[in-house]
Amino acid sequence: MAVLAPHLEAAHLAAARELVDHVDLASLEALQPLAMRHLELGEATPHAIDLLERLDKPHGYWRGTVTALPLLPAALRAMLDHDLIAYLDDLGSSRATWFIQDYAAPMARALPLERLLELAAGFEPHERVVALGSLCPHLPTDARDQVLVEALTTAKSVTDRDNPMHVFIQSASWLSDADAKTVLLNLLGLHRRLSGLMCGDDGAPREYPGMLQLVPIVARLGGEDSVIAAARAINDFGTDLG
Repeated sequence: MAVLAPHLEAAHLAAARELVDHVDLASLEALQPLAMRHLELGEATPHAIDLLERLDKPHGYWRGTVTALPLLPAALRAMLDHDLIAYLDDLGSSRATWFIQDYAAPMARALPLERLLELAAGFEPHERVVALGSLCPHLPTDARDQVLVEALTTAKSVTDRDNPMHVFIQSASWLSDADAKTVLLNLLGLHRRLSGLMCGDDGAPREYPGMLQLVPIVARLGGEDSVIAAARAINDFGTDLG
């Protein structure tokens, strides 16, 4: 169903729902794409809501519903916005941060900015930076600039080795020169080994980006030529090691 749903025409939606009923599917992978297809085609919002309501609550339900929020009627979305914020409050700041990071695009489109800022205000600084930085690329320009300033200000106050500057990579084109340099130098490791971009002291992968993922920041500061130069330097370094 996850493969078929995005390609179904309106005339086939009822048959797809019957198939879901027949095999008693309740998985996120089966129900959420079918619900989204109903909404994309403007077909029977109640059917879409019914499909989402079958998901395991609360976690499966909200993972499925959050992506549908931007497509729901405004009145229904407003009701669900309140419930979603309450769910995130119940999760606790750490798990709520990861939820926002995973679903930043639909949350930025569907939830009022003030609600998102109020929620993030209760997070620890590291978590607040991750949450706000993840939302930035998906916000309208005015809201993005406001959130980006707050996220950067908070990030600069985080002094531990896990400073979450990596969340600003996708916002590179909107950073000032000074902020872009701060982000890049932090990720390259003024207080962390270069290898720490990929592995921690125990050898386990970190959440931080590898060199290829730094391309937007490098390009922001030095243009395409700097990206090519960096790629050549990395290639030469690898050749020397080999």
